[in-house]
Amino acid sequence: MKIESNGKYTINDIKKIISDKFGVNYSYKQVWVIVRKKFGLNYTKNFSNYDSKPDTAREDLKKTLKK
Repeated sequence: MKIESNGKYTINDIKKIISDKFGVNYSYKQVWVIVRKKFGLNYTKNFSNYDSKPDTAREDLKKTLKK
C-alpha cells in the first residue's frame, strides 16, 4: 500500500500500513484505540466540492447574511 500525501486514511488503511511496515496484525478495534485514544486523532466527514457554483456566490452569500 502506498502512503498517500493527503493524510486521509481509514482504520483499515492504518491497520494495513502497520501490518506491512511492522509485521504486527492488530484488530480493527485495537487500531481504532491506538488512533483515537493514544494519538488523539479524529475522523472527519469530507465536504463536497461543487464546480457548478455561480460566479457571484460570494456576493450572494453576503447579501443573504445581511438580511
